[in-house]
Amino acid sequence: MAEAKIKTQQDLVLKYICAKDKNRPHLMGEVFTNTATLEMKLKTQNISFPSQTLGLDNITEVLVTKFSQSYEQVYTFCLTDTINNSSQILKSDWIVCMREKKSGDIRIGYGVYNWFFTKDEKPLVTHLTIQIEEMMTMEKEYSTLFFNWVEKLDYPLCSLEQLFKKSPNFRAIKSIQKYFRKQ
Repeated sequence: MAEAKIKTQQDLVLKYICAKDKNRPHLMGEVFTNTATLEMKLKTQNISFPSQTLGLDNITEVLVTKFSQSYEQVYTFCLTDTINNSSQILKSDWIVCMREKKSGDIRIGYGVYNWFFTKDEKPLVTHLTIQIEEMMTMEKEYSTLFFNWVEKLDYPLCSLEQLFKKSPNFRAIKSIQKYFRKQ
C-alpha cells in the first residue's frame, strides 16, 4: 500500500512538470487541491515569484500561465538520486533549463521541491514549497549546444550522474555541479 501511495505522489509531481513545462494549465486540477498553497523561497535575485500563493487558480496562474508567457523550451528535471518520500511528503532537488522568450537567452536554475499531500486514497497536493537556489543566464549564442545536451537527458526524471556525464563545459553547469557535490 505504501509503495502505491509513493508512486501516486511521484506521478502527481510528473503531471505538474508536464503542466508547467508544456503550458497545460488544465492538468493542475489533477495535482492540487482547490485550497492548496504555494510558498516560494528565492535565494537568488535573478527570477521573481510571489512568496505566497493561495488556491488552485492562483497557483496555476503563477506556475503555468504567467510562467509560459515569459519562458519556452522548458525542461524541469527531478533528480532521482535526491527523491525522498514519506506517507504525506515528497522532497526532491530539481534543475530547470529554459529559454527567455523576449531575449532568447538561456536560463538554468536549480533548487528543492517540498510537496505535501492529502491523506486520501487518491492524494492531491495541499502545499508546495519551491526553493530556488540559483537561476543563471547564458547568452542565446549557446542555445543549440545547450538544448542538444538537454534533449539527450532522461526527462523529467534524471540522475545526477547522467545530468553531468556529457554536459557542455559552461560556467553555469559547472556551478551546479559544484553545488550538488557539496550535498
